[in-house]
Amino acid sequence: ANATTTKIILMHNSMYVQDKATIDLIIQQSDKLNILEVEFNGIKQEGQQRQQKESDLLKLKSKYHHQITELCCKLDSIDIDTSKPTSTSLRQMRKKVLQRADLLEKSMNDYFSSSHQE
Repeated sequence: ANATTTKIILMHNSMYVQDKATIDLIIQQSDKLNILEVEFNGIKQEGQQRQQKESDLLKLKSKYHHQITELCCKLDSIDIDTSKPTSTSLRQMRKKVLQRADLLEKSMNDYFSSSHQE
């Protein structure tokens, strides 16, 4: 039983090592998205405390739209080898980050187009 367990652990580790570069690229974009989410939550809280100028809101909307688009393009460009047994997991991991980015973009569009303007 121990030899089988060891083989499974070694197999898992070798797959992780092979996929580490891809995993790191996805995590890097996920971390960038975390920062954007935190920044946006700060903007929403500030916006509730004071009125923001429409021109400032348009600049923010443009800035975040650009950053989210760039992040999604980078995620889309991550090459996942479909011949690997881990490709499904990697694609799901990437898809979850893309879904979060899409949700953030929708939240931002709703926020910036709502009545938070002068």
